[in-house]
Amino acid sequence: MNKMYKHTYKKILPILLVISIIISLIFSFFMWIDPFQLGYFHKKQEIVNNSGIVSRSINEIFKPTQVVETDNNGNMKVYTNLQTNLTSEIVNDIKSWKMSNLRQISHNNKQTYQSILQQKNTIQLYYPDNIGNDIFNKTYHQHLMMSSHVTFSKIVFFQKKSNCIYLLNDNKYQIYKVSLNKEQTKNISKILKNHKTYEISPIIKKSGVLFVSKEPFSIPQYSYLVSNQTVNTVLNSLFSSSGNINTHHNGQYDYYYSGNKHVSVNNSNNNVNFENNESNGYKKNNLNHNLMSSYLSLNNKGLFQGVVHYFGNSNNGKKIDYRYFIYNIPIFDSNYGNINWVNMGNNQKISFSLTDLQVPLRIENNSVLPSSQTILDSLINKGIKLNNINQLIVGYKWITENNKKQIITLKPQWFVMINHKWHTYKDLIK
Repeated sequence: MNKMYKHTYKKILPILLVISIIISLIFSFFMWIDPFQLGYFHKKQEIVNNSGIVSRSINEIFKPTQVVETDNNGNMKVYTNLQTNLTSEIVNDIKSWKMSNLRQISHNNKQTYQSILQQKNTIQLYYPDNIGNDIFNKTYHQHLMMSSHVTFSKIVFFQKKSNCIYLLNDNKYQIYKVSLNKEQTKNISKILKNHKTYEISPIIKKSGVLFVSKEPFSIPQYSYLVSNQTVNTVLNSLFSSSGNINTHHNGQYDYYYSGNKHVSVNNSNNNVNFENNESNGYKKNNLNHNLMSSYLSLNNKGLFQGVVHYFGNSNNGKKIDYRYFIYNIPIFDSNYGNINWVNMGNNQKISFSLTDLQVPLRIENNSVLPSSQTILDSLINKGIKLNNINQLIVGYKWITENNKKQIITLKPQWFVMINHKWHTYKDLIK
């Protein structure tokens, strides 16, 4: 019997190997020709101009990263958005609404703020940080009249027909009310149907709001092939002139100069720093102006490569952080993952990486992370004060595989912002 089994096994083994190779080739073929079909990337809304520079739409760069629902009983749940571009679908639906008459209805009132935040039968869109009037109006195709000093990070609207929405700013618990002349939420209810959710609870702090869940978080781990843009391509977009470019090499750095513009390239990690010392009207000190200035500057230079979204700002928008995402999960790394734009009055500084994600090589089994409530309790037990914890999110840590610079792993971890600086949870509890 054993001889017969071995004989049969020897016969079918080559056939099984051929079948597995064919399946692998088919899978690889579709992954290479259209990785979007397999759910790896969201399709990017991009236009290539006459200079060959890729331009990205404003609503693709500035987009909500979380969708939250409060049900009829006041229970809050956050939607996971790992398989479809959920927030973009909702944003596109809201573009048909007609908004008017923005006015502030509350300021520095914690109870009122919490009541709107937990309003029953509402859907809420959360941005990673505050936005202003230009970003809002251009994203949602509106013409709202509002001061350049009005900023907010949360949009609250009702599931059933209503004549208003609310815009919330966690800083000083500011609430703005906007009238609606036309609203249809039926489509949004359909969009949200059958999506996985996690129950969450808000913690209202002096410095803002934290949302925590008692449920563990399951998320896939990826491995990617990466590539580097050529320095010449970047230089052409940064200098954007036919003038002479002077070069200088010093150790691991290459330096490029033309007029008032300077570029340094770190060849060891492919990081680029650009400085423009020309006076280009960057003196205004309000978030709305700085967000638009940074978007136009980076977009015109073609620096929004890959899936990049607005992630945060500091000092009223004088420093703005854009970050790479896999779906709605941000990537963190000391050398890759973000684009920084800095307004320094008469000049601007930009830092970014030449490295870019290409094609996913494999998807590992899902990693199960502890609940955010568990993480928060652990941090407090470690002696970290609740009011010093600004944000608590799941992100991907960029890990370079040994001796394989072209292959990286994106490993999910908890990241914590304390006093406006990001840390890995693991580093904080060492």
